[in-house]
Amino acid sequence: MNKKEAELPANRNPDLQKNVIYHESRFWQILNEIELPLIIILQKLFFIQKTYDFFNKKFSAIASSKLMSYMPLILLGLGKTLEARHFAKSAVLYALLSSLGKNTFIRRRPGSFAGVYSPDCATTSSFPSRHVMAASIIASFTPIKTILMIAVIFDRLVIANHYLTDCLFGMGFGFACVYMANLYDESSLIICLAAFSVFIWKGGAKIIGGCIPIAAFRLERNLSVLVFPLIFLSSIFRDIAHKMNHVKKEPFHDACYMLFAQSAVLYLMIISDSFLRKYITSDIHDLGSILAIARSCFASSAESNL
Repeated sequence: MNKKEAELPANRNPDLQKNVIYHESRFWQILNEIELPLIIILQKLFFIQKTYDFFNKKFSAIASSKLMSYMPLILLGLGKTLEARHFAKSAVLYALLSSLGKNTFIRRRPGSFAGVYSPDCATTSSFPSRHVMAASIIASFTPIKTILMIAVIFDRLVIANHYLTDCLFGMGFGFACVYMANLYDESSLIICLAAFSVFIWKGGAKIIGGCIPIAAFRLERNLSVLVFPLIFLSSIFRDIAHKMNHVKKEPFHDACYMLFAQSAVLYLMIISDSFLRKYITSDIHDLGSILAIARSCFASSAESNL
């Protein structure tokens, strides 16, 4: 057993770790030695052996693939049609660029070192951080950019899944995806980029499945009718499909179910918008008038009592 094999913690799969460790360049090894102490200090400060599950499950969910796949529909439901398509195109670039980055830059994850606590440490390359890339894209469409970014970067460091430079470059790549999404708009190009990204990163299939219906489909107006109940129903459908077919670990099947669910939601939104928008809008105006009259009557009675 050589020195590198001896460094592997007992709870790691050596065969999966060797591929990254043995192909890591000297540059990354030097940088790892510089950045690793910060992660060890953070783990000690926050008692990581007791708080690991909290950070790994709660904080990591902020930039999860499930949220990424539903964000275009959520933005659509908030009446942000252009932002929804912009986000979907950014997510396609995210899946592509993050995969190219991880396949090009082979870097050992901090959680693979002995003395670092990270039972769920991934076996892929550490650079760049996909979670931080996703968080930077989500943050670009929300009003809490700074808080969200700090939370996700801190989470990635404290659970020893990434180094600080992974997170900083991931943030830069994420904002670059948002910028570059403005530079292309052809549906055929979007579909080609999505297909290529799934080819090199099968795990990105579920994100692509949720974004393609909106990225490749141009909506002329806002569709806000019944969107959130429909999103909830599509989520239920996806979970039922998982349990019935036992394909939780099959990204391609997951993408198919996600694509079907999101497309069904989009078409139901269009149908409901065409037939119900006028009636719902008028009902809301009538309700608003009734509330205004009731408010004025209440104010008049209160003044007379005085």
